[in-house]
Amino acid sequence: MLLHNSIIWLSSAAQQIVITLCKPDSIIAHENLASILLELDKTEQAFDTYLKAIGIDQSANNSSSQLYASTARFLNIANKDRINKGNLKKILNILLERNDINHQYLF
Repeated sequence: MLLHNSIIWLSSAAQQIVITLCKPDSIIAHENLASILLELDKTEQAFDTYLKAIGIDQSANNSSSQLYASTARFLNIANKDRINKGNLKKILNILLERNDINHQYLF
């Protein structure tokens, strides 16, 4: 059963990577890919993927509360020593300006 579940999870991960490649401007695809990368202990790549999603969101003048909340939760559990400090500062500033996320996740 564990092997079956692992295969299903890997298949889901592969599908998400393909979706992200096919829809490079999809915020949801990038957000889902970031979650998968975090599960694989790829903290830096997950963070970069969240940054990409936020960049897409900002350039489209969207305001995806879910994306920013997911990013805040990611920062709460991620090993921040493995994240580029300049980019970390940038994203913290963006998140602190928002009123629709729990700022306690950031510290």
